Amino acid sequence: MTPDPEQKRPTAVSWELVDANSDPRWKWAKSLAIDGTSPRICPGCQSVPLRHFLWRNAEGERSGEFWMWCPGCLKYVHETGPVPWYVINPDIVDWEDLGVDPTWLDEHYDEIMRWYGCDTSG
Repeated sequence: MTPDPEQKRPTAVSWELVDANSDPRWKWAKSLAIDGTSPRICPGCQSVPLRHFLWRNAEGERSGEFWMWCPGCLKYVHETGPVPWYVINPDIVDWEDLGVDPTWLDEHYDEIMRWYGCDTSG
């Protein structure tokens, strides 16, 4: 049986946005991630370590973006607000690459973590 050329393959992952402030389990995970404590097991599927990324909007500013996501169950948090003093934007990430959902971040996670000097081999 040959594939139907008119049938489109999905090109994007279907992420599910979570409100971390309305679920205490996600709120707790978010506070740990912002404090630099990671990885923690996803409060959604309870089987996969969460990933997170912080972005400073401009040098010297406290405002920025926060993403936390589970590559297993595809739930994520994205918020805008103050970021910790230690946040440094990696030069391998362009603001234009980032979106509301963590698709780009997840695809480049190992590369980003290596830039920070983290071992992601397990």
